[in-house]
Amino acid sequence: MRIQSLLLVGMLCSMSLAVYAQQEAYLDEVAESATESERIVRLQSLTESDQEMLVQLKDDLKQRENATEQLARELTEREQKLDNQETRFQGMAEGEEKTALQARIAADRQKLRVARNLTETAFQTEKAIRIQIQALEEKIVIDRQALDEMLGTAEDPTPVESMDDTATAVSPQADATPSAPGIQDERSELVDDMLPETPEQIEARRMAERVEQEAAEAEQAVMNFLEQKVALQYQIDLETSLLRIARETQANLEQGEQIRRQEYTERNAAGAEQAELDSIREKLAGVEADQRGIEREIDERQKRLESLHQRMQELQEDQLEVTAEAERMREEAESARSKSRWLESPLNPRNISRWAQERGPNILTILLAVAVLLVLIRLFLQRFAHAVIREGRRQGRNKITRADTLAQSLGNAVTVVLVIVGLLLVFEAAGVNLMAVLGGAAIIGFAFAFGAQNLMRDYFNGLIILIEDQYELNDIVTINDTTGRVERVSLRTTALRDLEGKLHFIPNGEIKSVTNRSYEWAQIVFDIRVSYRESADRVMEEIMTVAREVCADPDYGDAIMSEPEMFGVDRFGDFGFQIKCILKTSPGEQYRVRREVLRRIKNRFDELGIEIPAARAAAIAGH
Repeated sequence: MRIQSLLLVGMLCSMSLAVYAQQEAYLDEVAESATESERIVRLQSLTESDQEMLVQLKDDLKQRENATEQLARELTEREQKLDNQETRFQGMAEGEEKTALQARIAADRQKLRVARNLTETAFQTEKAIRIQIQALEEKIVIDRQALDEMLGTAEDPTPVESMDDTATAVSPQADATPSAPGIQDERSELVDDMLPETPEQIEARRMAERVEQEAAEAEQAVMNFLEQKVALQYQIDLETSLLRIARETQANLEQGEQIRRQEYTERNAAGAEQAELDSIREKLAGVEADQRGIEREIDERQKRLESLHQRMQELQEDQLEVTAEAERMREEAESARSKSRWLESPLNPRNISRWAQERGPNILTILLAVAVLLVLIRLFLQRFAHAVIREGRRQGRNKITRADTLAQSLGNAVTVVLVIVGLLLVFEAAGVNLMAVLGGAAIIGFAFAFGAQNLMRDYFNGLIILIEDQYELNDIVTINDTTGRVERVSLRTTALRDLEGKLHFIPNGEIKSVTNRSYEWAQIVFDIRVSYRESADRVMEEIMTVAREVCADPDYGDAIMSEPEMFGVDRFGDFGFQIKCILKTSPGEQYRVRREVLRRIKNRFDELGIEIPAARAAAIAGH
């Protein structure tokens, strides 16, 4: 009972923790929504305030345009008046009247300087207000765009598909589902869709799409805040410039007021008419009214500047929040992309298992078929080589060795071709895009074929040499200008060992002529010289006797293929005549038989006293 109570308490605690976690998540969502709502309300209020300010600035611009025109007219009148006074002053004679006129000219010059400053300030203010209006209009557009994106009313050219579609069944059509940029498009062009997508992969991919779009929207929000910040800073700079101009205008008005008061005092002391004094007082009242207006403008611009600075501070705080939100969304998007990539990765154990189940049987079938074909083709090539290589005219020809060499060479070539075809079929069964592979292989093959022309010629000539049975192992041949024993024959090269023991590797494509000294049978030609004092018939009979003895010898008889043939006296020399006879032997046995026959002839001549002319020639040379 106590255990059941503990279990019940544990379940209640787990449920409480789950409910608490859900509440925390809900509160976080509400807090985030509240922060977003506050930003929306604040931006709406600022947009309305900027709109009202824009209306005020346009009204102010109209008034300032009128004031600027009036100041420009007054400036023109003062310049004309001063020019007239200076012209009159130059034509007057010296006296009190000229002195008084000179004083008025000096006062008018000071007034003209003040009027010019006021006019220049008015033009600067008008220009600054125009720029401020343009900047404020651009800022309102930016704020409205940001507000539309916050409210979700902005046009979106790439809408996100509903997550309700993630429960679609797996089918071949699932491969045609559009993928998010950066997810499916990252698959290599060398690999086709190896397996249909599973519901889990579809859900992960679409989740990545949605989070990526949210991250893009958050990033766009940061960019909007940056644009708002730049526009607001521009407004602050303009407002600061207008405040400076207003203060300069205030200083000019104060100077103008002093001049008007001084003028009124001077004209009143000079006994000027009441109408002139009233005109001066009216202008003085206008200057005082302008001073009060500029003071109000300075106060308003200071307040507006403070408000803009406050808005800049709030915008910076909002920017920090939006930047943090964009960073969080970027991390979530990266996490979603990583999850989607892992679910679609060929290294995922689930994908490996699915791939082995769906693709494995086909691959094993192809490998088994290739192996069986290799065995059958090798057997066929053995029979084919033995059928092509028939018994030649040479008795004792090792036909089996030559047939095996031809079968092995052809088998290697066919094996390479079959393995390449088998690999391509395996790649296709594994889901590899053969078009991309063959495209690259075609380029490589073209370059290889272009650079391997001599190699192909070597292989072709080697095949012809084997089929035509031009020579085989242990044959004594002369290839081009090299003579030696054949030690190795392949489709590409022939190896010859000369009498000095040097091994020459000759590419088959460079073989122009072949002289085979061991083809089918070999023939020994004996040119034996004897002295003129000897009987030719006797010497020929003895030579034939020695040759027949060698043929009857068991050690040499198997190597001799025919009876010796005597040609008779072949040539007369300086010290004797030459007798020629021939003897046919098996290929490669001619040297051994020749040495034995010559040895026995020498011994027989010594026994019978038959003189060899070379000895006599040496004796004659010795006297």
